[in-house]
Amino acid sequence: MILSNDKPRFFFRGRVWFAVFAVGVLVLGLSLWSHSRTLLPYKDVDLYLARYKNLESGDHEGFSKLRDESLTFKYQFHDYGISLAAVGFLGLLVSLRNSFLLRSPPAFFVLGIVSVLLPFFSIGGYVYDIMLCWERDECPHWADSFGIALIPVPLMFVVEFVWSLTHFLVLNGADHPSTSLRLAFSFRTCWWFLLLATNCAVTSILGLAFGYYWFALPNLCWLYYYLSLSAVYRVAYGTPMGGAEQR
Repeated sequence: MILSNDKPRFFFRGRVWFAVFAVGVLVLGLSLWSHSRTLLPYKDVDLYLARYKNLESGDHEGFSKLRDESLTFKYQFHDYGISLAAVGFLGLLVSLRNSFLLRSPPAFFVLGIVSVLLPFFSIGGYVYDIMLCWERDECPHWADSFGIALIPVPLMFVVEFVWSLTHFLVLNGADHPSTSLRLAFSFRTCWWFLLLATNCAVTSILGLAFGYYWFALPNLCWLYYYLSLSAVYRVAYGTPMGGAEQR
């Protein structure tokens, strides 16, 4: 009886402390982002432009060295600020009681909508990375090839769309709304979903660690998608071979 009374209290306290930590991360991220908006990109923009004009075409090493010496911490604070703010905000959502982020979508068609939207998030992150590179002058004038980088975007979108929809169709119409994502971690589900989820988790962590929020956030969305597929598959079929689960 004591254990049954203490367990909810323990988890409630843990959720509260997790929420407090998430708020701290959110405030830190917003503070960094706000501070970045007060900074200029270059320590001395006139000196930077003068040295930039003297660079020989094709001198990539000289250009990289010049940027490293001339840039302030504006972009780092901006990127890490948004990354930390995103982590804090997601942490707050997760800390909520019966958080929707810890359960699969509330209906089968909603999961289908998620599968359709995911390619837009991923390709959007890729295009945003290119635009950010152009806006921050990360490439010298002799290597301005942003148009070339955008050429594969339509093909990339088609591939990701087919990929996402194909994995959704694997469920074969199994409708188990709001399934706990804890069920995703089981030997009785499809190991392929777990493998993909693990890959997304690793790439998301690396993206956030380096401040690449535009890559990390779409990968977190894919992580949620694969965990939802795994959880629903677990409830619907019980084993990777499609055997019925005893419940």
